[in-house]
Amino acid sequence: MPARSSCRSTDRRPTARLALVVLLAAALPVRAAATGAAASPTGSLCSPDEPVQFSCRMARSGKTVSLCQGPRHLIYRFGNPGKLELTLPDPAAPSAPFLVHEQGGNAELKGVAFARGAHTYQLTHFVGGRPVTEELAISVLRDGSPTALLKCATQPAPIGDLPALFERLRAGGMRVVHR
Repeated sequence: MPARSSCRSTDRRPTARLALVVLLAAALPVRAAATGAAASPTGSLCSPDEPVQFSCRMARSGKTVSLCQGPRHLIYRFGNPGKLELTLPDPAAPSAPFLVHEQGGNAELKGVAFARGAHTYQLTHFVGGRPVTEELAISVLRDGSPTALLKCATQPAPIGDLPALFERLRAGGMRVVHR
């Protein structure tokens, strides 16, 4: 019997330590984003001189999407550190980001969108449904029709607060498209 009880106690300590490490690690990026400190390369695609407005890792691909505060406007980046797949606005064909807002029944979607040719990339926060769910995702539209939905992973926790960013940008006068 003594071996059995010592085994139980050994099993609990690493589990408790691991839970504490996970909680602390999840809290660190959120604190850095809340203070407005310059972003580090870890957890976002923003450069150190661009404050992270929002960033999350995609659930399926592990790629990252980040909204960075550039000198004049928001910058949308998608891909992996060292291998970006998309940066918007595109310097060759710049367009201003805009906000999207949809509301109906018990559901609401708020997001920041960037257009490039026939495509629109929307970083969105959705709340609604039965049972009520909350989801952060990238919606890709071509000529207004959805072509892809890439969901943010919940771990590691996203950096920043997308609904709060939406409200700050709306209060600052950014154009809102209601759908």
